[in-house]
Amino acid sequence: AASPPRPQAARGAPAAAAIATNSGAFHMGKSSTTAKSVPRRPAGKTCKFEDCDKKAVSSGLCVRHGGGRRCQREGCMNIAASRSAMCKTHGGGRRCMFQGCDKSAAVPTDYCKRHGGGKRCQVQGCTKSAQGSTMFCKGHGGGRRCSMEGCLKSAADSTNFCKRHGGGVRCTYPGCDRAGADGRTLCKRHGGGRRCSVGGCEKSAQGNTGLCRKHFNTMSMAKGGATAAAGTGKPYLATT
Repeated sequence: AASPPRPQAARGAPAAAAIATNSGAFHMGKSSTTAKSVPRRPAGKTCKFEDCDKKAVSSGLCVRHGGGRRCQREGCMNIAASRSAMCKTHGGGRRCMFQGCDKSAAVPTDYCKRHGGGKRCQVQGCTKSAQGSTMFCKGHGGGRRCSMEGCLKSAADSTNFCKRHGGGVRCTYPGCDRAGADGRTLCKRHGGGRRCSVGGCEKSAQGNTGLCRKHFNTMSMAKGGATAAAGTGKPYLATT
């Protein structure tokens, strides 16, 4: 007589149980691997400066708080560039390849920002340098903006405000709160910025002329032309 057929559930149950067990083991293993792969910052590797969580590079300090190699120029505390002994300001790192230019090359190019190096503004037709991590120049909204409500101007230097609203380098003359001229510690009125190139004249130079307004107009009259007045874009008008 033929033997009775075996129940299908009995034959499939061990396989299903094995699959479930392997699946569970797989997920457990994956979960365990994920948990182990979470990176943790080693203890004692952060900057020891108060409230700073940046990575320490030397002497327990980050670059901003004095860690790393410093520029060898006397009185300079900037970080030394690349493998050189000087910071970028004092000749360290790669230099611009443009003939006659000694400025620092903007990574990753071989030229400084003035001569086309670094990232450029993405606005069509604009060739200015892109600011910070943005893709636009200051004129087209790139870089940090002034934190004053309603102001759309670019924040000056490392501050959160434009020069008009107190940002940037300020004049150090007692009682003066104007912005420093050309990044210097004095405003134009108190001796900051570029000065007139005429010997003995201490007045501020206007625009790109290298002359104060008085000497620019004097030279324009001597040439007998209707040359544009310095910094105004208007023709010189002789007074009677």
